[in-house]
Amino acid sequence: MIDLIKLIKCNLFHLSQQRRIKLNIFDVSSFLLSILSHKLFLHGKHGLNTLKAKFHGLGKDLLGDLFSLCLKHNHSLGISGNHHIQVCLFKLRIGRMGSLEFSAAQFAWKYTPCDELAGDFLNYFPLDERHIAMFVVDVSGHGAASALLAVAVGRLLTAHASASSLLVHRASESSPLEITPPAEVARELNRRFPMESQNGLYFTMAYGILDVETKELCYVVAGHPPLVHIPRGAGPQILPGDGFAIGMLDDVDYDEQSIQLQPGDRVYYYSDGVPEAMNVNLDQFTDDRMLEVLSQSIAKPLAATVDSLFEAVRVWCVPNGPKDDVSILGCEIAAESG
Repeated sequence: MIDLIKLIKCNLFHLSQQRRIKLNIFDVSSFLLSILSHKLFLHGKHGLNTLKAKFHGLGKDLLGDLFSLCLKHNHSLGISGNHHIQVCLFKLRIGRMGSLEFSAAQFAWKYTPCDELAGDFLNYFPLDERHIAMFVVDVSGHGAASALLAVAVGRLLTAHASASSLLVHRASESSPLEITPPAEVARELNRRFPMESQNGLYFTMAYGILDVETKELCYVVAGHPPLVHIPRGAGPQILPGDGFAIGMLDDVDYDEQSIQLQPGDRVYYYSDGVPEAMNVNLDQFTDDRMLEVLSQSIAKPLAATVDSLFEAVRVWCVPNGPKDDVSILGCEIAAESG
């Protein structure tokens, strides 16, 4: 156990140096030791509440580091249940996302990890009073290395203006908040995470910014499945957008796309775990089936359409279950009042 503590402290110190993050090494390692010894993260809702309480004052960003290190060392500790722990990690990292409400748009999402550790994550949140960010990220491979890379990337995709945030920034403390365009975000991530320095790992991403006043959605697709747009009263269509995965090649330029949305329009982000889900005969779910499911649920509320697609993928994969993470994020532009 003493060797494990030293290893954890070393890893946390290395992470803080690599990502220029200030971590309270002794507080985090002591807390990590306490939850590992009691296995609190395997005790359902009570365990999660205990984690949140113990992290009060340490900063919510440390949750990702904590759980990733738990995942990384769980085999040496004789701890099982990767699937459950990864769900806990995902729910803690999105924090209050599920309770966010916007008058100009509504959101719905579903996520489930496969049996192995992997690196899918999604989020949506306001960047300022006028703009909402939304994204789905999929890290290649499976295992602790993929989960750790997902944590490192997720730390940069934050709405808090700081030295580590790529989405927003200020020229100085007194300067107004500036929002980084999606294509620029992709370029900077590609510069920071070359696969040569990430043990051969890369990641795909679909990232967009919705202007709630003009209803324009600007987005970038980097090696990721394209967005699906359902205009009000019409059928689903796949939006243009393509580009290299983040980290695969140096000095890549990413094309930024935009679409003018209307009240009642819907847009869906999803991971390749949806169209590439395989049944017992190894047949893929495919884009066509995905669009068909969305077509059949057009009359339903947004959340019900996300549930329908998620359930269709689950049933398709019976009895073996999904072999990749499944992430779905839907957005609907609110109807105009009056």
